Amino acid sequence: YGFAQPQDDLCTMADSFLTYRGERSQYLGGDAQLVASSTIARPKNIDSDFFHKQVISADVLAKMIAAQPDNLKQLVEGFAAGYNRYVRDVKAGGTAHQACRNEAWVKPITAEDIYRRMYAANLAGGYSNFLANIANAIAPAPAAPTKMAARGGAKKASLEVAALVNVPELQVGGKEGVGSNMIGFGTAATGDSSPLLFGNPHWYWRGPDRFYQAQLTIPGQLNISGTSFLGIPVILIGFNDNIAWSHTVSTARRFGFYELKLAAGDPTSYMRDGKPVKMQALNITVNVKQTDGSVAPVTRTLYKSEYGPMVNLTTFGAPFAWSQTTAFAIRDINGENYRTFKNWLRWNQAKSLDEFIAIQREEAAIPWVNT
Repeated sequence: YGFAQPQDDLCTMADSFLTYRGERSQYLGGDAQLVASSTIARPKNIDSDFFHKQVISADVLAKMIAAQPDNLKQLVEGFAAGYNRYVRDVKAGGTAHQACRNEAWVKPITAEDIYRRMYAANLAGGYSNFLANIANAIAPAPAAPTKMAARGGAKKASLEVAALVNVPELQVGGKEGVGSNMIGFGTAATGDSSPLLFGNPHWYWRGPDRFYQAQLTIPGQLNISGTSFLGIPVILIGFNDNIAWSHTVSTARRFGFYELKLAAGDPTSYMRDGKPVKMQALNITVNVKQTDGSVAPVTRTLYKSEYGPMVNLTTFGAPFAWSQTTAFAIRDINGENYRTFKNWLRWNQAKSLDEFIAIQREEAAIPWVNT
């Protein structure tokens, strides 16, 4: 499967691995935008790079990998090996993929690249809506503490906040019409012993998040037909000999904002239970290709709280800026969800509808699902 996908879509896949590694600016320049829209829309390369290096940090990647079962780890390793074999073949000769095959950014990947790609797919309903806000959440320089306003002033300010909020449209990837539907026909409707499921996903036609149709067979373990995104080693919508399923997005928000009251004189510490808590600082460097072809490093210090990464919400209105007294963090519930693809693989292998439903009930019993 890892060999087959790049036969059709090498340039798109190689470009996307730059995205998830945070290396777009190094090869394509910082001000250029992503080639095609996806769940992160089309941000500037430099914002995309800082976002992915911040959100898919080394500790997050380690948790993602540790949570996977052995059979999924083997699929990931095999997918990466197949992709790399194709890259070696196309670099050695042939005429396919003339648009990109000789570019320096078309190169072998590691299993970690696949895990980054899988993790990024989880964020469509949360962090991905605030890519630039997270990438540009720069702390203000410390200043001398100021006298707090009286309680009446605070109430007035809160009323002003309500009037100033400019909440953005929150379609997946900034695109209207993303969604799906499906229709199930029972045996009475089909006229024979086989029910029928019609899946009608509305998704991307271009870019790394578009669907790729495949039939995957591992004798005795897996026999599944359907579709997945480029770079994903399991089927996301499909059918086997026993079950079929489809799914869609929903309008539910997968994220929440946390207003943090800051410690006096330190805009990178917040108060919890009367005590200051230091934010985790990430000194992130992105290499940026210059107009003369040279590469120069750009460093930003971004921060995480216990609730999630800090976020720059000045586009919502002045009261939401990171000030000397207040800052905002964002939590994406799927940022802590490392189980998604394990479950998809279990669906791929399910031997009955009862088993399929049991997998859903196990998932529903996990506390984060209902948070």
